[in-house]
Amino acid sequence: MRRSSGTCPATWACCRRTRCRCKPSCPSPWPKCRCRAYHEAVTYPLPFSEFEAAERAIGCDEVIARSWEPDTTIATHSHPFRARALVVQGEMWLTVEGATQHLRPGDRFDLPAGKPHAERYGPEGATYWVARSNARAS
Repeated sequence: MRRSSGTCPATWACCRRTRCRCKPSCPSPWPKCRCRAYHEAVTYPLPFSEFEAAERAIGCDEVIARSWEPDTTIATHSHPFRARALVVQGEMWLTVEGATQHLRPGDRFDLPAGKPHAERYGPEGATYWVARSNARAS
């Protein structure tokens, strides 16, 4: 999710629309989003158990915490599973199709299975919670 340059410092974009994560009276209100269930406002810090329960309720196969050492860079790669994640510590940069997102605590990302991407972690490293959904055979 990219940060908006609007008047609210805590806005993000989802489904190509901007919404506010802080308060209903924000001057950058959000319209209804197609991904509403996934992009609900984060009450931070969210306990891992609540993140895990919510992700398992929508069918994720595995929910884990991933931590990365400071200044780690991971070249372009892909995974055989969908990854939906919430950054909880540090910062990271996620590059997909030439576009780079700078992600901080409270930010989420969603990568489809097989989507090539690269990762870079900040000077403090980073931790994110990730829910993985394996591709289902039809």
